[in-house]
Amino acid sequence: MFRVSLLITFQVNDLERLIESYLKTGRGGAAEALIKEEISKHGETPALLCFLGDINTDPTYYSKAWELSKSTYPKAQRLLANFERTHNHLPEAIVAYELALAINSSFPDCWFCLGWCAFEIGLLLWAVYKCVDFR
Repeated sequence: MFRVSLLITFQVNDLERLIESYLKTGRGGAAEALIKEEISKHGETPALLCFLGDINTDPTYYSKAWELSKSTYPKAQRLLANFERTHNHLPEAIVAYELALAINSSFPDCWFCLGWCAFEIGLLLWAVYKCVDFR
C-alpha cells in the first residue's frame, strides 16, 4: 500500500508530499537524497531548506529559508521557534513565534506555545494577553 502511494505521489510530481511520506515512514536518507537532487536541479527553496532542517535537526536551515524567502515564509519561523522551545531557548522561541504569527496568525498551537514560553520566563501578563488576544 505504501509503495503504491509513493508511486502515485511521485508520478503526480508532488515533491513535498513525497518528502513528507519518506519522513513519516523513517526514510530520512531517501528524503534527503531527493531534496539534494532537487536543489541541484532547480536551486534552493524555503520549503526544501526547512525539510533539510527537519532531517538534520539543524536550525540554520530554517534561518536560511527565512532569508531566502525575504522574510515571507512563516513555516521557517514556526519550525525555528519549535526547535528553540524544545531546546529551552525560550526568548529566541518567542521572537520566532511572533515573526511567524505576524505573517499568518491562523496557527492556534503557535499562539499557545508563544504564551507558554512567555509564561515560563515570567512574562505572566504578556503571556495572557498573547494567548487571549489573537491579533
